[in-house]
Amino acid sequence: MDYVKETNLRISPTRFRKEVLREDRKTLGRYDMRFEGVDVDAAGESPSYDASDTGIIGAFVGTLHDYLERELKYESTDAYRPSAETILQWDWKHKPTSSSPFTPGRDQTQPYVAADLASAIRKNPHLKVFSANGYFDLPRRFSRPNSTWTTWGWSRRCAAMCSSDTTRQGT
Repeated sequence: MDYVKETNLRISPTRFRKEVLREDRKTLGRYDMRFEGVDVDAAGESPSYDASDTGIIGAFVGTLHDYLERELKYESTDAYRPSAETILQWDWKHKPTSSSPFTPGRDQTQPYVAADLASAIRKNPHLKVFSANGYFDLPRRFSRPNSTWTTWGWSRRCAAMCSSDTTRQGT
Protein backbone atom coordinates (compact mmCIF):
# COMPACT_ATOMS: atom_id res chain seq x y z
CA MET A 1 0.00 0.00 0.00
CA ASP A 2 2.93 2.36 0.59
CA TYR A 3 3.90 2.08 -3.06
CA VAL A 4 0.39 3.08 -4.15
CA LYS A 5 0.53 6.16 -1.92
CA GLU A 6 4.04 7.09 -3.07
CA THR A 7 2.96 7.07 -6.71
CA ASN A 8 -0.09 9.28 -6.02
CA LEU A 9 -2.30 6.53 -7.48
CA ARG A 10 -0.48 6.78 -10.84
CA ILE A 11 0.88 3.30 -11.31
CA SER A 12 2.05 2.23 -14.75
CA PRO A 13 0.81 -1.19 -15.88
CA THR A 14 4.39 -2.52 -15.94
CA ARG A 15 5.10 -1.41 -12.37
CA PHE A 16 1.72 -2.75 -11.23
CA ARG A 17 2.60 -6.21 -12.61
CA LYS A 18 5.84 -6.09 -10.61
CA GLU A 19 4.64 -4.49 -7.38
CA VAL A 20 1.40 -6.28 -6.58
CA LEU A 21 3.09 -9.62 -5.70
CA ARG A 22 6.62 -8.34 -5.01
CA GLU A 23 6.70 -9.77 -1.46
CA ASP A 24 6.16 -13.26 -2.92
CA ARG A 25 8.82 -12.65 -5.63
CA LYS A 26 6.11 -13.10 -8.26
CA THR A 27 4.82 -11.01 -11.16
CA LEU A 28 1.58 -10.86 -13.11
CA GLY A 29 1.12 -11.54 -16.81
CA ARG A 30 0.68 -8.61 -19.20
CA TYR A 31 -1.92 -10.05 -21.58
CA ASP A 32 -3.69 -11.98 -18.85
CA MET A 33 -3.06 -11.03 -15.23
CA ARG A 34 -4.35 -14.40 -14.02
CA PHE A 35 -0.93 -15.85 -14.95
CA GLU A 36 1.81 -15.51 -12.33
CA GLY A 37 5.55 -15.65 -12.96
CA VAL A 38 8.61 -15.91 -10.75
CA ASP A 39 11.09 -13.10 -11.31
CA VAL A 40 14.85 -13.49 -10.88
CA ASP A 41 15.32 -9.90 -9.68
CA ALA A 42 12.83 -9.14 -6.92
CA ALA A 43 14.21 -5.60 -6.57
CA GLY A 44 13.85 -4.73 -10.27
CA GLU A 45 11.57 -2.07 -11.71
CA SER A 46 9.74 -4.31 -14.18
CA PRO A 47 9.07 -8.02 -14.76
CA SER A 48 11.79 -9.87 -16.66
CA TYR A 49 9.20 -11.67 -18.84
CA ASP A 50 5.47 -11.89 -19.47
CA ALA A 51 4.05 -14.83 -17.51
CA SER A 52 0.89 -14.91 -19.64
CA ASP A 53 2.98 -15.11 -22.81
CA THR A 54 4.87 -18.18 -21.66
CA GLY A 55 1.60 -19.70 -20.41
CA ILE A 56 -0.28 -19.51 -23.72
CA ILE A 57 2.31 -19.29 -26.49
CA GLY A 58 2.50 -23.04 -27.14
CA ALA A 59 -1.25 -23.39 -27.53
CA PHE A 60 -1.46 -20.23 -29.66
CA VAL A 61 1.27 -21.28 -32.11
CA GLY A 62 -0.07 -24.84 -32.31
CA THR A 63 -3.59 -23.62 -33.07
CA LEU A 64 -2.30 -21.18 -35.69
CA HIS A 65 -0.29 -23.89 -37.47
CA ASP A 66 -3.28 -26.24 -37.39
CA TYR A 67 -5.53 -23.54 -38.90
CA LEU A 68 -3.00 -22.59 -41.59
CA GLU A 69 -2.42 -26.18 -42.67
CA ARG A 70 -5.86 -27.72 -42.23
CA GLU A 71 -8.20 -24.85 -43.16
CA LEU A 72 -6.10 -22.72 -45.48
CA LYS A 73 -3.98 -25.55 -46.93
CA TYR A 74 -0.86 -23.43 -46.36
CA GLU A 75 2.40 -25.16 -45.53
CA SER A 76 5.76 -23.57 -44.81
CA THR A 77 9.05 -24.50 -43.23
CA ASP A 78 9.55 -20.93 -41.98
CA ALA A 79 9.57 -20.55 -38.21
CA TYR A 80 6.65 -18.57 -36.82
CA ARG A 81 7.70 -16.03 -34.20
CA PRO A 82 4.78 -14.40 -32.38
CA SER A 83 7.21 -11.81 -31.07
CA ALA A 84 10.81 -11.33 -32.06
CA GLU A 85 13.69 -9.03 -31.28
CA THR A 86 13.50 -7.64 -34.83
CA ILE A 87 10.41 -5.64 -33.81
CA LEU A 88 12.76 -3.31 -31.95
CA GLN A 89 14.41 -2.45 -35.28
CA TRP A 90 11.18 -1.42 -37.02
CA ASP A 91 10.83 2.15 -38.15
CA TRP A 92 7.40 3.25 -36.92
CA LYS A 93 7.67 6.79 -38.30
CA HIS A 94 4.97 8.09 -40.57
CA LYS A 95 3.00 11.26 -41.08
CA PRO A 96 -0.26 10.93 -39.16
CA THR A 97 -3.30 11.27 -41.39
CA SER A 98 -4.90 13.37 -38.67
CA SER A 99 -3.87 15.02 -35.44
CA SER A 100 -2.52 12.85 -32.64
CA PRO A 101 -2.63 13.96 -28.99
CA PHE A 102 0.99 12.84 -28.67
CA THR A 103 2.56 14.40 -31.76
CA PRO A 104 0.36 17.19 -33.13
CA GLY A 105 1.70 18.21 -36.54
CA ARG A 106 4.84 16.05 -36.32
CA ASP A 107 5.94 12.63 -37.52
CA GLN A 108 4.61 9.78 -35.45
CA THR A 109 7.52 7.79 -33.98
CA GLN A 110 5.69 4.95 -32.24
CA PRO A 111 2.55 2.90 -32.83
CA TYR A 112 -0.65 4.88 -32.23
CA VAL A 113 -3.53 3.75 -34.41
CA ALA A 114 -6.40 5.84 -33.02
CA ALA A 115 -5.66 8.85 -35.25
CA ASP A 116 -5.18 6.66 -38.34
CA LEU A 117 -8.34 4.73 -37.55
CA ALA A 118 -10.35 7.93 -37.10
CA SER A 119 -9.10 9.12 -40.50
CA ALA A 120 -10.10 5.81 -42.14
CA ILE A 121 -13.59 6.06 -40.62
CA ARG A 122 -14.02 9.62 -41.91
CA LYS A 123 -13.01 8.50 -45.40
CA ASN A 124 -15.15 5.33 -45.39
CA PRO A 125 -18.57 5.99 -43.82
CA HIS A 126 -19.44 2.26 -43.89
CA LEU A 127 -16.40 1.07 -41.94
CA LYS A 128 -17.26 -0.54 -38.60
CA VAL A 129 -14.79 -1.04 -35.74
CA PHE A 130 -15.05 -3.56 -32.92
CA SER A 131 -12.67 -3.74 -29.96
CA ALA A 132 -12.59 -6.86 -27.77
CA ASN A 133 -11.25 -6.16 -24.30
CA GLY A 134 -10.62 -8.24 -21.20
CA TYR A 135 -10.83 -7.39 -17.51
CA PHE A 136 -7.46 -9.10 -16.98
CA ASP A 137 -5.84 -7.60 -20.08
CA LEU A 138 -3.41 -4.72 -19.36
CA PRO A 139 -2.52 -3.65 -22.94
CA ARG A 140 -6.18 -3.23 -23.88
CA ARG A 141 -7.86 -2.11 -20.68
CA PHE A 142 -11.64 -2.42 -20.88
CA SER A 143 -12.33 1.32 -20.57
CA ARG A 144 -9.67 2.49 -23.05
CA PRO A 145 -11.53 2.24 -26.41
CA ASN A 146 -14.53 4.20 -25.20
CA SER A 147 -12.36 6.98 -23.78
CA THR A 148 -10.34 7.06 -27.02
CA TRP A 149 -13.46 7.32 -29.14
CA THR A 150 -15.05 10.06 -27.06
CA THR A 151 -12.20 12.24 -25.82
CA TRP A 152 -9.40 12.31 -28.39
CA GLY A 153 -10.98 14.39 -31.08
CA TRP A 154 -13.11 11.75 -32.78
CA SER A 155 -16.31 13.15 -34.16
CA ARG A 156 -19.60 11.83 -32.76
CA ARG A 157 -20.18 10.07 -36.07
CA CYS A 158 -16.82 8.27 -35.82
CA ALA A 159 -17.43 7.26 -32.23
CA ALA A 160 -20.92 5.99 -33.12
CA MET A 161 -19.43 3.62 -35.73
CA CYS A 162 -17.31 1.89 -33.07
CA SER A 163 -18.31 -0.72 -30.54
CA SER A 164 -16.58 -2.74 -27.88
CA ASP A 165 -17.25 -5.57 -25.50
CA THR A 166 -15.51 -6.66 -22.34
CA THR A 167 -15.12 -10.28 -21.35
CA ARG A 168 -13.85 -12.12 -18.29
CA GLN A 169 -11.83 -14.50 -20.48
CA GLY A 170 -8.20 -13.74 -21.26
CA THR A 171 -7.10 -12.55 -24.67
